[in-house]
Amino acid sequence: MSLPSPAAPTGNRFALVTPDNNSAPIIIVTILSLTFSFLIFAVRLLLVKWRRLALDDAVLALAHAVGVGQWVSVFVGLDNGLGKNLALLTQTEQARTASAVLASRTLFLVSLCLSKLSVLFVIRSLFSWEKKRKTLVTYVTIVVVALWGFAAALTLSVRCSSDYVLGGGEAKCFNHLVRLRAIMVVDIITESAIFVLPPILLSRLNMATRKKYLVVIAFSSRLPLIIFSILYLRVQSNYIRISSSGTAIVPTILFQEIYLGYSLMSATIPCLKSFVHGFTTGGVPDAFATRDSAFAGPGICTSTNAETCETSEPTITQFYRYHRGWKVVEESRVAAAYDLGG
Repeated sequence: MSLPSPAAPTGNRFALVTPDNNSAPIIIVTILSLTFSFLIFAVRLLLVKWRRLALDDAVLALAHAVGVGQWVSVFVGLDNGLGKNLALLTQTEQARTASAVLASRTLFLVSLCLSKLSVLFVIRSLFSWEKKRKTLVTYVTIVVVALWGFAAALTLSVRCSSDYVLGGGEAKCFNHLVRLRAIMVVDIITESAIFVLPPILLSRLNMATRKKYLVVIAFSSRLPLIIFSILYLRVQSNYIRISSSGTAIVPTILFQEIYLGYSLMSATIPCLKSFVHGFTTGGVPDAFATRDSAFAGPGICTSTNAETCETSEPTITQFYRYHRGWKVVEESRVAAAYDLGG
């Protein structure tokens, strides 16, 4: 006995998927990207770093604010026919859709840049006690990422008509594919640098190798972004080469939303308590140390010992102090390192 045929789709459904309308996946993925990004960010602010906020949190908040602009632009595009066959849209709707997609793409790159900077500011805070030649690498990376974000936003829009995003990109935006490749290559390089920096800065820290690995794992959460960058470049390249009917743009928007959402969420992983409380140095401001666990050793001044602390450089002598089960070891040029316990 054969099964009954499914009911024909009606206009009362949340979103229809037809040969001429593929907007439903964009709606779903965009909502998920927005929702999970803000949920993770709320956990960061309200649970992980409550009353201990720092510059990295402000930068990530700005990244989310720019991300809101990106998500709003996508919804504006959807309202004007994004994901539908261009033959179904009026010229006005096509122009509005093109402008919305271009705006979302530009804000997407700016938000990615700010997300990277947030992680780099975390690294800078954790390793602020290191030798100048090592911390200089972090500052150089911060400058490179900032310049990349500014250049990327301009590169995809300068001397290009906004309707190039709806197809036939090379004809309407000269060397668009070359521009996109340059942007993604630098993106991959900067993400690789973010992963490589912690192991370099940890190399001479008085800390068990196994515990160093745990810190590196926390920052390795950014590595999947390299894969996302490659996939995003691939789908964008395929889309640029074709004459779009309107529905072919859907994969590029989907990868853009997944890429942005994961970038914002992964910026919080290095700040989780299991890592931050397990690895805290004297260079970490009160944003990362609990208010009652400041170490009042030479050269380390915090809000809890500001009146009595010494500002001289640490001596060669090692200082041992136990606080809540964490052993603090201080040597010359090393402020402190908290054991992960056990």
